[in-house]
Amino acid sequence: MIRFFIPACLLLFTLNFGAFSILEAVPKDLSEETDTKRKRKKKNRQEMDTSKDIPNHPNATYLKKYDRNRYATRNENEKVVKSPNVLFIIADDLMKQVQLYGNDEIKTPHLSKLAETSTLFDRAYCQYPLCGPSRASLMLSKYPDNTGITFNKAGKSSKVHEKAKTMSIMTMPAYFRKHGYLCVGGGKIYHNNVQADAAEFLVDFDVIFENAGRDGSKIKVKDGSTKNKTFITEKSEVEVFEHKDGVLVKNAINWLQKYNKATQEKPFFMALGIKKPHSPFSSPAKFWDIYNRELLKLANVPKPNDILEYSLSGSNGLLKVHPDTEEYDSYTLPEEKKKEIVHGYSACVSYVDFLVGELIEELKHQGLYENTIIVFTSDHGYKLGEYDRWAKNTLHEKDALVPLLIHYQGQKNGGLSQAIVGLVDLYPTIAEMCSLPVPRKIDGRSFKACVHDTKLSHREYIRTVLPRVVGEAKKKVTGVSIYHQEGYRYHHWLEGDFPETEDKERLIGIELYDHYRINDSPLSRKNIFMEKPKLTKRLQDLTLLNN
Repeated sequence: MIRFFIPACLLLFTLNFGAFSILEAVPKDLSEETDTKRKRKKKNRQEMDTSKDIPNHPNATYLKKYDRNRYATRNENEKVVKSPNVLFIIADDLMKQVQLYGNDEIKTPHLSKLAETSTLFDRAYCQYPLCGPSRASLMLSKYPDNTGITFNKAGKSSKVHEKAKTMSIMTMPAYFRKHGYLCVGGGKIYHNNVQADAAEFLVDFDVIFENAGRDGSKIKVKDGSTKNKTFITEKSEVEVFEHKDGVLVKNAINWLQKYNKATQEKPFFMALGIKKPHSPFSSPAKFWDIYNRELLKLANVPKPNDILEYSLSGSNGLLKVHPDTEEYDSYTLPEEKKKEIVHGYSACVSYVDFLVGELIEELKHQGLYENTIIVFTSDHGYKLGEYDRWAKNTLHEKDALVPLLIHYQGQKNGGLSQAIVGLVDLYPTIAEMCSLPVPRKIDGRSFKACVHDTKLSHREYIRTVLPRVVGEAKKKVTGVSIYHQEGYRYHHWLEGDFPETEDKERLIGIELYDHYRINDSPLSRKNIFMEKPKLTKRLQDLTLLNN
C-alpha cells in the first residue's frame, strides 16, 4: 500500500497546488528527450491528418499521401537511401517445368541468367488454378473463398476493386501508390487488360501502358458468334515488338528511359501482365525456330487410379475455343496437332523469356537495376496432355505449382528455396521488402526472410481451392486441396459451395498423392488415400481447418 500511496499524494499535490511538478524530479536531458519524442509524434499525426487525398480517384478516401522517408532505409551516416523500385511481372499459363527449373526442353535463357543472382522458389503455389480468381487472390492477398471471386468473369478488374472497397482493403498497386510510389503498368494483371479509360485503374496507376498488338491469326466463323476466333497456334512473321506483349514491354522500356532522365524522387512500382504463353500460341517466328518439332516429346501420363469425375477438367476445354481444334477432344486430337500445340506453347514461353530479358537489360542500361526488386511468376501451372487433358483448372500439383523468382536489390548470389509459399503471400512480402508496413485484413504472410535465406521454411502447408458445376443437374461441388511440407498433396471434394465446405458430412471424395516423399514428380500417378488412412485423416483435419 505504501508504494502506491506516495505517488498518489504527489499527483494530488501537483494538481491542487501546482507548486511541485513531477517533471522537475526528472533529469533535464531526459525531460527534453521526452518533449522531443512527443513533438515528433504530434508532427507525424499532423502529416497524416492533413495530407490531401489523391485527386480524381473513385476510392480517394483510401488513398492518403504518405511520407516516404518514414520507410526509407538509412546507411551508417544516417542519410536517407532511396527506397527500392519494384518490377512485378506475371505471365499467363506459364508452368514451372521450363529451363528455369532444369527442364531444358523449353528454353528460358534470360530467366535462367537472372536466377543466378535471384532466389528461386521450388514450392510456390497458386490459390486457384484459373486466371481471374488466382490474380484477384494475389492482388488482394485474400484466399478465393474469402474474396468470393471463384470464376473468370468475377476476376475482372472492376469486380476486384469492388471487393477491395467492400473489405476495406487495397489492391497491391494502390497500396504502393498510397505509400509514395509512382505506380505504372499494363497488360493482363487482372483477368482483363488494364485500360487507360477504366475508372478503377485510376486507383492503381499513375501511368498505364497500352498493349494493342497482334495476338493470333483471326478468322470469321459462322456459328452465331459476334467475335472472330483465332487458330490455336501461329508462327507469326510480325516483329517482336508488334505483338501484344511486345507492345506492352516496349512501352514499359520507353517509360523507364524517360523516368531515369527525369531524375524522379519517387521510387516506381511497375506491374506488367504478359499474356503469353496463354493460347492462341502465337509468337514471332524466331522463337518457333528454336525448336525442332520432330524432337518434341509428348506427355504419356494416364489418369491416376480411383480418380473422381470432377477431379479433372473437361476433355475439350482448351480445344473447343479454337476453330482448328473444336471438333476434337483430348482423346481424338491427332498426334501431329498435339506436337503443334507443344511447339507453339514452347515458342511462346521463349518469347516471354526474351521480353523479360529486354526489361532487365534496360534496367541495367538506365542504372536502375541495383536498386530494383524483380518478381517474376505465373498465375497457375499448366498441362500439356498429362492425364489426357490440356490447360489448367484442376487441383492437381501440376496446375497448382507456379514458377517464382525474386531478385532483391543488390543481390549478388542465387539460391533455391524449398519454403512453401503462395501467390497470396506475395503482396505482404514485397511490401515488407520495401520497408512498408504489412497491410492489415489480408490472408497472406510475408516470406521476406526466405528470400534472403534459402534455408528457412515458411508454411507447413498451403491451400488451393476449386468449385465446379457438374452434370446435367448442374450440381455444385467444391474441391479444397493442400500441399503439405512432407511432400504430399491432399484434396477432398464436398457437396455445395464454399460456405458449406467446413461441414465434414458433405465429403464426397478424397485424393492423396505422393509427389516428393518417395517420388519426385509434380504428376499425380496414384491415389493412395486408402493405403494411408492415418496420414489421410491428419491432412483432412488440416484441410477442414480452412486457414
